[in-house]
Amino acid sequence: MDINRSITFIFNDPDWIKKLAIAGLISLIPVVGIFVLLGWSLEITRRVIMGDNEVLPDFGDFGGMMGNGFKVFVVQFLYSLPIILLFGCMYALMFAGTLAMGGDFESMDGVMGGGMMVVVACVVCLTIPLAIMVGLGNQAARGILAETGEISQALKFGKVMEIVKKGVGKYLLAYLVIILAATILSPIGGLLCGIGALFTSAFIVAFDAHLVGQIYKFANPNATAPATTPGTVEIL
Repeated sequence: MDINRSITFIFNDPDWIKKLAIAGLISLIPVVGIFVLLGWSLEITRRVIMGDNEVLPDFGDFGGMMGNGFKVFVVQFLYSLPIILLFGCMYALMFAGTLAMGGDFESMDGVMGGGMMVVVACVVCLTIPLAIMVGLGNQAARGILAETGEISQALKFGKVMEIVKKGVGKYLLAYLVIILAATILSPIGGLLCGIGALFTSAFIVAFDAHLVGQIYKFANPNATAPATTPGTVEIL
């Protein structure tokens, strides 16, 4: 996995400033903007997987990107359901406990209050490894979706787990790198009167999408184009 390449490909595009600015502005559009940005990221991943010219996509096919972004949203939502349901059960139990005490959470006796704390602690402990598993599964599923364009293929859990297993070390590293990049760049973008946040958010999306494409090509035996170019540094 060549992290440097996932960064430099952005700046190698002569129109990178314009494209990142457009991507950032589009992300501000309620609902539609998120779908278009997800579709834009999927196109970046597709180009890496297929070995196409690695430049930032333009937004000429706005409707197509929105449709593909909706597919990404559906896949990610379905794979995130375990976490959503886990938190839903936790809040339902807390709400039920509050009702049992007459609607006053602070007046719960020691036993019930302690029980609620145990439930919350258990949910938190389960959420961390589950969130990592969901994150890795989402990365692999996005690769499948980028290659096939079919939600049904991306929802084949066995195939997704097979790809995750083959590239688990790289997927974990990419997951951590993206979190670190977002942690560092997001505050920097916010300091620039908020305008910089539009660039940094689009940059992180493109960076992540390229990494996902690279790892998918490594993990998928049917990938045809080389994952890295001569002279680059391999990680893991």
